[in-house]
Amino acid sequence: MPAAWREQYGLRRYGFHGLSYAWSLDRAAELLGRRPDSSTW
Repeated sequence: MPAAWREQYGLRRYGFHGLSYAWSLDRAAELLGRRPDSSTW
């Protein structure tokens, strides 16, 4: 991840592989009541 992104957006890196994007997408979809493959994000 570029240092500029970390500084500008306050992003952090978690572990060697980072966050599980599949899990994050599924969880966000669940919380928002949407399907993960929805094109209306």
